[in-house]
Amino acid sequence: MDELARGLVQAGQDVQVISRGRGPDLLAHDLSHPARVKRLPGHSWLRWHPQYLRLHAPFLKKKARTTVLHAATWNLAQPLLHLPWRQVLIYLHGLEILDARRESPAQLEKTLNAAHALISNSRHVADLAQGAGAHAHRLHVVHPSIDPARLAGRDHLRRSWNVTEGPVLLTLGRLVPRKGQDMMIRSLPGLLADFPDLVYVIAGKGQDENRLRAISREQGIHDRVRFTGFVPEESLGAAYRSCTLYAMPCREWADDVEGFGITYLEAAACGRPALAGDSGGAPEAVIHGRTGLLADPNSPRSIAATLRTLLERPALARRLGAQARHRVLTDLSRQRMVERVLQLCAGAKGQG
Repeated sequence: MDELARGLVQAGQDVQVISRGRGPDLLAHDLSHPARVKRLPGHSWLRWHPQYLRLHAPFLKKKARTTVLHAATWNLAQPLLHLPWRQVLIYLHGLEILDARRESPAQLEKTLNAAHALISNSRHVADLAQGAGAHAHRLHVVHPSIDPARLAGRDHLRRSWNVTEGPVLLTLGRLVPRKGQDMMIRSLPGLLADFPDLVYVIAGKGQDENRLRAISREQGIHDRVRFTGFVPEESLGAAYRSCTLYAMPCREWADDVEGFGITYLEAAACGRPALAGDSGGAPEAVIHGRTGLLADPNSPRSIAATLRTLLERPALARRLGAQARHRVLTDLSRQRMVERVLQLCAGAKGQG
């Protein structure tokens, strides 16, 4: 949503961001942001955000008739739908739809169909929303974008990762089962015979870390797996530049799914090809044979074979990485995303 706000300002729109949180880092972010940012006070937002938003409804009502509401999620839109907005656009990401289908299906369906347009990050997530009762004519797919400039630079992290000149595989994200770090670890023993200097870097934090460490010990490759912890924003570009290829074989896990996969685009912006799981919205973020390769996320053998293809064919990997970067700079640029959203705003006038 931050990329959307910045892009709308660049397109000449008057944008105000309503968010939450306090602190010096957020203040610095807000002061440098091209849009006006207002942060609402309150604690335990996941539980109490409807009440907080209703408390601030009089402030929002002043300009509602001339304002388009871009709601980051359906449950942020729900307590504000009584205001006379010019238009309401709700953005769909994936996990929040699955959660609501289980916990509050009637509220979800009512809220989705009160919007002028529903903007999904992938076709897969649009299908989830339609399965939850959203009317098909309201659903539109607009793939997200990133700003490649925030990843630019020449520095890298190999030394801090204690990595030699051998190939480096990277997964960056929360340590949760759907990301597939466990399947990556299980796929490595066979590869290490031919690539003895290979290192797998797991960047991020999460509830699955202890289990992943245990699997690496069980597989006898704990010395080839690096856990780096959280990577701050200013080091993201260096992390992607430090890898040979990016690998996140995401899979559906219980009621969890990868709606799209922003990290694939971040790796692409740094010219790195990706291995993605053939699951959820990932095949829309990584186009098989064009910007990377897909693998069966439930099969360590399939993942290993796909990794081997990319490692044994460096010319192919370079070509996929270059094409992935070109796609981020063109088809998935911020400008294209904003143009599509503004077209939907124009086309949604009069719908209800």
